[in-house]
Amino acid sequence: MNKQIMNQFYTKMLEGNNFETANSLRIMLDDLSYCRVERIVDTFKIDMKPFRNIGNYKNWDAYFCDCFWGEAHLGIDIVMNPDSSLFLFWDRRHISEQPKEDSAKLALEKMGIFGEFSLNEDGIKYRREAFAFPVMEKELYSYIVEFKRKLCQLLEKTAPR
Repeated sequence: MNKQIMNQFYTKMLEGNNFETANSLRIMLDDLSYCRVERIVDTFKIDMKPFRNIGNYKNWDAYFCDCFWGEAHLGIDIVMNPDSSLFLFWDRRHISEQPKEDSAKLALEKMGIFGEFSLNEDGIKYRREAFAFPVMEKELYSYIVEFKRKLCQLLEKTAPR
């Protein structure tokens, strides 16, 4: 903490309605992740293909699910952080079982984009480098569209393995 700057800020908060204004901004910033999730859901619910479901998980994750490829149940999570969005791709069967094959990895390889992803800390999901918010918000939406297009092509052409 920069003590000099915080003392100046403190002095400003004592003037007029500055504290109420600053507090209102904090509340709005806290709600921004929810807003970002809802914008993705609203944008893509019109055309979820190849997914059959899209939703909001706990106001910080826009999820796409119900995309079946052989036995795999593929899904995307767009996880909101205050300053970025994470794009995660995974086989949702991991919620309830231990599949023998890594269908998410196989799909990424067949789509020709495995090199864009790395294994997430949980050892289940594959993550792409984060999209910085707000400067890369348009790129995030474009990436979702392009990823879904490539996944549709994969599903039309192949079965897993």
